[in-house]
Amino acid sequence: MAIDRPLADIIEADLTALITAFVSEGKTIEFKREINDSTPEAKRKLLASIASFANTQGGDIVFGMDAKQGVAAAICPLLGFNPDADCIRLRDFIRAHIEPKLYGFHLQPVPVAAGGHVLILRIPRTWVGAHMVTFNQDNRFYLRDGNGRRIMDVGEVRMAFSAPETLPERMRRLRLDRLSAISSGDLPLALISLQALVFHIVPVKAFDAFHECDIASLAQADKENQSYLNPDSRYPWPLTYDIDGLLKMNHVRNQCNSYVKLFRSGVLEVVDCTSVSEPPPQSNAPMTFSSRMYERNLWDEFPHWLEVMRIARLEPPAFVALSFMGLGGRFPYVAPRYRIDDLRPIRHDPLLLQPRLIETLDADATTTLMPIFNQLWQACGRAASINFDKDGKWYPL
Repeated sequence: MAIDRPLADIIEADLTALITAFVSEGKTIEFKREINDSTPEAKRKLLASIASFANTQGGDIVFGMDAKQGVAAAICPLLGFNPDADCIRLRDFIRAHIEPKLYGFHLQPVPVAAGGHVLILRIPRTWVGAHMVTFNQDNRFYLRDGNGRRIMDVGEVRMAFSAPETLPERMRRLRLDRLSAISSGDLPLALISLQALVFHIVPVKAFDAFHECDIASLAQADKENQSYLNPDSRYPWPLTYDIDGLLKMNHVRNQCNSYVKLFRSGVLEVVDCTSVSEPPPQSNAPMTFSSRMYERNLWDEFPHWLEVMRIARLEPPAFVALSFMGLGGRFPYVAPRYRIDDLRPIRHDPLLLQPRLIETLDADATTTLMPIFNQLWQACGRAASINFDKDGKWYPL
């Protein structure tokens, strides 16, 4: 088994527990006494091990753990290991010699009391078919088999790449399924309007049918800080369970203005009717929606929703996606001080903007969301959002 803890929370006691429990190497864990990349053949074997985890179920490689007949036996701090420099070197090496590029892997140095560090490399399961080792013209695919690795045969490679859906296709289908459910009213309370934004954070692991996040920890954390899962309103709405997970709803007289929901699968969903509501219409004015309000709200709340993911023990990589319902034929509202003559209305309903991939729960809101905001403006004929400057600074009114 892999180490069943968020990577950043692993301490020496967790490594000692591997020894006392006589944990054996297997499909999801491997022990290495050192980081052996001193020769071309050692580098190839290291990359093959990494690719084999990605091509099977994902897992952990523990560098600095001695093993006897495949069973964890002793902690052996890595000699001459520099946490910062060596992690950067390994990260660059892995990305340069595995194709397609392996995203979402993480390196976590763990200090030990005797001095030095153990290094844990956590590798996610791939959703792009299979990864090939390209170092030294190896050009082969590997997978985990028992407590080791082997080369994939032709049939296994063909099967990996002929899966019914690629990861982007799965992501698109998930979004369309959710938009269909929302628009059909499959919600605890009816939405006040079907003119709404729908925002998702979708960990790649959510596509695993057997994966379930830690909603109990989130429910416990909410008792201490009721801001978790709050819709855009700062009012502390009560936490509610339903068959799919946990949610909070901003509602008035049995109609929902907005909600934030964490599904058991790990998908976080935000639906908001209020932040795209249009300003009071003027006579003969075109139908509009408020771009400024929704951009600012998402920008403000994004770090809080990432913290929800952290509490629920959801590790990246994850997709960040923004969709709109009911905005077909509408223009983004532009304040009178602007003059923009070439704006076009939104042509698609629903409108699904291209998702972004994040590899850390410390992802910067501006870097992540600005390209998504810009896409909507591009759909309306502009190059970028008018609400931020070129450096990502919010324009005051």
